[in-house]
Amino acid sequence: MKETYSFLEKNVRLSESKIWKYQRRYFEERGPKAWKEEEVPSYGTSNSYAARCQAELILSLLKDLATKSGKIRILELGAGSGKFAHLLLHSLERLLSRSLRSSEIQYILSDFTESNLSEYPVHPSLGAWFDAGLMDFAHYDLEGGRPVHLRKSGEILQEEEADDVLIVIANYVFDSVPQDLFETDAKGLREVLVSTTHNETHWNEDDPYNLRKLKVHLTNRIESVKPYINASWNEVLQVYETEKKDLLFSLPIAALLCMEDLSSRFKNCMFLICDKGTATVSELDLSQPQGPVEHGSLSAPVNFHSIGIWARNRNWQIWEDKMERDYLHLNVYTNINAKLPILEQCYTQMHRFLCIDDYVHLRRSWKKFNEEVALEELLACLKTSDWDPKVFSMFYEKIINRLDEGRIHSSHIKILRQGLSILRKNHFFESQEDLLFCIGTLYGRLGNFPEAISTFQDSLKLYGENLHTSFNLALCLIESRQVESGTQILGELRMKYPKFNWFDSVGSGNELESVLSSARKSV
Repeated sequence: MKETYSFLEKNVRLSESKIWKYQRRYFEERGPKAWKEEEVPSYGTSNSYAARCQAELILSLLKDLATKSGKIRILELGAGSGKFAHLLLHSLERLLSRSLRSSEIQYILSDFTESNLSEYPVHPSLGAWFDAGLMDFAHYDLEGGRPVHLRKSGEILQEEEADDVLIVIANYVFDSVPQDLFETDAKGLREVLVSTTHNETHWNEDDPYNLRKLKVHLTNRIESVKPYINASWNEVLQVYETEKKDLLFSLPIAALLCMEDLSSRFKNCMFLICDKGTATVSELDLSQPQGPVEHGSLSAPVNFHSIGIWARNRNWQIWEDKMERDYLHLNVYTNINAKLPILEQCYTQMHRFLCIDDYVHLRRSWKKFNEEVALEELLACLKTSDWDPKVFSMFYEKIINRLDEGRIHSSHIKILRQGLSILRKNHFFESQEDLLFCIGTLYGRLGNFPEAISTFQDSLKLYGENLHTSFNLALCLIESRQVESGTQILGELRMKYPKFNWFDSVGSGNELESVLSSARKSV
């Protein structure tokens, strides 16, 4: 039977399509749940390795600007859950081997949705950053033009001294904001208009999941000579027109608006943009178009090549990843008028050895490990990931199995203990998967009972009452000679859970058997 459909709109400029309204509605309605329930992918940029890479670039810039005395502000666009900020600040502290000071750096979480903004100051993993004066948050729309009010301090984001620096982070942001489409060939430049259709019986404009129900069609081409009031955008289009090649490409107008706005506020402004997209003209071939992807929200490849043209026309410094990537490019654009050799070296080395896109591929391969993988191989992967919690979650059972087998080299125990400390800091409360319980369990297996106790206590605060967490906490308290506290917890648990098979559940390891023996004598 022939499919019937209805038009929502016909032959409109892509940036003016309703899809962007539906995109905003989705994020406004879903808020943090979009990431907690994994409707929107974020791991590619919100992982410990990606945070480490960007922290190294930021630190390199600070070394290049060591003679400047201005304040460093980091503005994260579309900060989402806030997880990346948490990971990046911890990475900076590890690279500096000290705590950050609010007098030298300020991290600003920004978003356009109140549902995300309202979560930041009350999020349990972000509270310490706010309390230390290192973090603030603000409503910011990429179209710009309005003052950016910092909600905690009450200040306005602006350049106060000539040496002030603004570092802008855009992870998985520019792929989900308005773009326009164009074609070129030997005959010249044409704008590609779109139509949207659906086959629903009734269409609800306010449904946050409308993007799942519609289709976008490229339906018309119109001759286009200087289509924008903004002359700098027309200059970018002119470069493509002079190519005289068969190309289909986007112009990321929302991204360019944002970069224009923020760079006009700060004379020293650097953009770190990590996103999927196209880096060269050859990737814009008309015969191989890259379309948008829908996964709760809409994601369209970012034309990094066009951003590069725009930035060069402004005499900016640029470091671009020009390789064809499956997942992510990380590019740097800055209007800073000074030589930045340390930043350049850092960026070059990063892409020579293991860029973020390489890491995403590598991490996917780790899922194929069998049960016989050696502990030293698991530790090597964890170190490569910069002790990423998701990677730890993948390997936890395998690590437990290796420890149960015994004969663990002391050097591996040392590495694991050091890594658990980093993991505990990297942990970000966002799901029902209680990694703190896993970390506490490993601390207990390694005989580090004070850390195990502290971690189990944090787990109970964040995730609520849990029989197994409380039981393990009690055993660790008893082993660390806090017998009265441990036996009190055991007594309360036995009253509350009389059917729980208390002692068989512990396991047969000698270390835990000694704890069990103490518990039996004391209860």
